[in-house]
Amino acid sequence: MLQVIAENKYNEQINLTQNGNYALLSVGGLTPPAATINTAVIATSDGAVFNSSRLGTRNIVLTITPLNSIETNRINLYQYFKAKQYIKLYLENNTRSVWIDGYIESIDGDLYTQSQQLQISIICPDPYFKDTTTGLYTFSNVIDLFSFPFAIEETPGIPISQLGEYVEIAITNNSDDETGIVITLLANAAVTNPTIYNMTTNEHFTLNISMETGDVITIDTRRGHKTVTLNRDSNITNILNNMVQGSSWLNLLVGDNIFTYTCDTGAEYLNISVELQPIYEGV
Repeated sequence: MLQVIAENKYNEQINLTQNGNYALLSVGGLTPPAATINTAVIATSDGAVFNSSRLGTRNIVLTITPLNSIETNRINLYQYFKAKQYIKLYLENNTRSVWIDGYIESIDGDLYTQSQQLQISIICPDPYFKDTTTGLYTFSNVIDLFSFPFAIEETPGIPISQLGEYVEIAITNNSDDETGIVITLLANAAVTNPTIYNMTTNEHFTLNISMETGDVITIDTRRGHKTVTLNRDSNITNILNNMVQGSSWLNLLVGDNIFTYTCDTGAEYLNISVELQPIYEGV
């Protein structure tokens, strides 16, 4: 069973599938949206040549019947579904738990029938559903050397960890498509010119910057959110201009992606985490 919860811009929620005041008859627009295929015709050849493709906006249509005190419950829906206003939908079935942002295009229905049916049309500019959970991956150049059972001689003792010279992690993207990520860099001492590599795609992202102790840099490569900011002493500044020419906004391919990083100096003092929120074309 599909559960649908709507949340308006005031963070007020209504559960449409576990609510004795409403019957949710149908939810349209949950399958992958139609794509636009751009081609070019060559006069001397049959057919056409593929240029590009893109997904359009998503249109979700809710069909709802108010129950019990029909007029009161119908008017109560207007509190959550206001024309031209923002709405957030949470959807969950046995396989996926997702959410999507949208805007109310219309809410319409025939009020002169015994069983009223309202159709609510929602336009979602970003057609992808986002998973309600995120994955967090952390780089660490500390190699664990400690395990149970153990025994420690008084002299010379044993190391419980050591610093490695080369760090790489595997990030698994279970999305339906390539997706961006949020990369956070925390400097525990002076660090200069960090570079993050996606070895799977042979791309890199380099910043020309000298980080100080406590600096936090956030790199957001998600569609519609591309930013690079520096948090220094609680002052957040845009450092997009520090992005070195030739750098790419790192995306994850579907499946495993191998990441690593280097710095001109201070790599051992840099903590890096990668946050991934899977995206889906349909529910």
